[in-house]
Amino acid sequence: MSDVDTIVRLRRGRPSKADAAQIDRRVIDAAWDVFLESGYESATMEQIAERAGITKTTLYLRHNDKSALLRATVNDRMSTWAIENTRDGWTVGDTLEERLVSLACKILAVGNHPDILATSRLIHGTTGEAGRIARELDRFMREPMIEEVTGEIAEYGHIEGFTAKDPQAIARFFIAMLGSMIDQYAEDYGNPEQHEKLARQVVAVLFRGRSEW
Repeated sequence: MSDVDTIVRLRRGRPSKADAAQIDRRVIDAAWDVFLESGYESATMEQIAERAGITKTTLYLRHNDKSALLRATVNDRMSTWAIENTRDGWTVGDTLEERLVSLACKILAVGNHPDILATSRLIHGTTGEAGRIARELDRFMREPMIEEVTGEIAEYGHIEGFTAKDPQAIARFFIAMLGSMIDQYAEDYGNPEQHEKLARQVVAVLFRGRSEW
């Protein structure tokens, strides 16, 4: 067999870029489904390979272990959420109160997204590498929101004639209150009227303590 024949034979056995991308997609989707169905601890690489329609060898060539696959799966979901939930034009209103209500409505809608709730539950209480992934997910969700609220409090507080001593601390308290609402009213995802009602309740509580800002 010539060198050319050998190269042709090897290339025929190697998936194209399109095929490889399709396999990668199947693996991530299969891992997501199995992790949610079985829980991270109970899920196995064998189950995921079978669901994806590939061999375990093929799976391990792509992901060294289950925690690496969890990271890839969560990163994939985070990328999707980042695209779906861009914060451009999130905040509307002429006063700080109205802008915080507007922002809270968006945060409640995003936080109640079924995929986000499912992922949070999936890795809640995990340890080791999975625990690190859980903390990264929490930062991914919270920090941009805290930054946004901090900016609103600093800017519109100045416009309205007061200066908050620690806008970021207030923002963290605000996001924490919204987080408790998300946990309590998760079943109302997709209900904009409920989001606005809850948002106004949280902002009202926040503003009652405005003299201490």
